[in-house]
Amino acid sequence: LCRQQTLTKLIMKHVIPASWMVCMLLGISSCKPKEDPMLKLLQGRWEIREAYRSEQPTTSLAGLYFEFGAEGKLRTNLPVSETPEPATYSLSDGTIRQVQGEQEIDYQIEALNDTALVLNTNLQNFPFRFVLAKSADQ
Repeated sequence: LCRQQTLTKLIMKHVIPASWMVCMLLGISSCKPKEDPMLKLLQGRWEIREAYRSEQPTTSLAGLYFEFGAEGKLRTNLPVSETPEPATYSLSDGTIRQVQGEQEIDYQIEALNDTALVLNTNLQNFPFRFVLAKSADQ
């Protein structure tokens, strides 16, 4: 009976707290935010191939590009301005949010693979659709 009490005390004193610590460490490590698999595909330079405004082809956005970098850095010439401000972006649930100065633009990803990106957005109350291709310089 004395051995059993000693064994029980040993388990209570060392094994159970150690088990709790392992469980807590596993729980904490699983709380890391998971990277969106689209993020890897998105990174790089994308150049406009086709643009649509209100479902009609438009050439007013010729030369449009997006450069999605690491750590949320974005270079783009949209919105069109003489001196573009630095921009950042985030990706969540198939939506890219561009933040540039006080302006925010959301783009819904319609399609994305290693060579093509199709985005939908609203600018100045008009629906736009951008068909972009990955730059050959990558």
